[in-house]
Amino acid sequence: SHLRAAAAATTTPMVRADDVYVDADEIVFLAVSDFGHASAATRRVAAAMAACARAERTKPAFVLVCGDNFYPDGVTGVDDVRFDTVWRNVFIDAHGDDLRVPHYVVLGNHDYGRGALYADAQIAFSGCNTRNADRLWRMPARNYRFTAHARSFHIDLFALDTNGAQFSVRRRAPFLENDMHEYVRALDATLGELRGSGGGVTTTTTTTTTTTTTTATTATTTMIAAAPDGGGAAHRFVFFHHALYTRGALHGTIGRCVRSSGAGGYGLEAVLERHDVLATVAGHEHALQYHEGVGGCHHWCVGASGGAYVGYYGGVDDNTDIDFSTARHYGFGV
Repeated sequence: SHLRAAAAATTTPMVRADDVYVDADEIVFLAVSDFGHASAATRRVAAAMAACARAERTKPAFVLVCGDNFYPDGVTGVDDVRFDTVWRNVFIDAHGDDLRVPHYVVLGNHDYGRGALYADAQIAFSGCNTRNADRLWRMPARNYRFTAHARSFHIDLFALDTNGAQFSVRRRAPFLENDMHEYVRALDATLGELRGSGGGVTTTTTTTTTTTTTTATTATTTMIAAAPDGGGAAHRFVFFHHALYTRGALHGTIGRCVRSSGAGGYGLEAVLERHDVLATVAGHEHALQYHEGVGGCHHWCVGASGGAYVGYYGGVDDNTDIDFSTARHYGFGV
């Protein structure tokens, strides 16, 4: 089977992106997904993010961008104007220095456009000296890792391309179906190396509240409310596009494919449990969701950041019970 063939392949180490450094005893970051165009909703989300950044005791150190960055079909090259009109003008230049921090990006299904070259353009933009001179757009590869360093601890973050689990993307980029096994295997190996070098996960406080702003159109989900205990200890986060747990009837099928270890699955949840990964951050479903999964891993979905609608694709799966879910407002994670 292709599963056995994939297991025999040589694992390629995950590429490293530039790290971030915070002169504080806490690390704050924001997360968005599925904004994709410069809509009024996207602009409201960006403005709420900027207001949140100003209100935080410690300025957010970075933003996780979890895919479907450009609707409907990605970008055509590094000179595509949508890098400006959809991203930079909306999230960076419109808000002074509030959101002028690194944006670590992964690919969503819409970013593959009509094929892999559309996705490759976003990766190429990351290293473009003329179009991305300030290096705020960071995606050196489909899969990569970086570390955020505070004064007394650090967190390790891992970006993963999960588009091999979605049939519509496989038709445009057939290599992804098998290559995604390699992507998960590389994550497993990298996490194993870190585990062997020390820096275990310690206790954190997680909340599942949703706070609606005065506009009644934008909500935030609070993700991590406490730093690790003990000097040098590390939390580990994995971020990608397809939420592992969702109430959406059709998108839930893809989530099960990504997380499951059975036939046809990619076994991501077993990797997360094996290496004590604290949390995942994802999108795809246009909702704000939270679920505590296997091994106590916290799963966050921040897919309501400005797409054409908020809601559950294909309707609600009444047989899926997750800890928290709302599809009433656009929003983001902090």
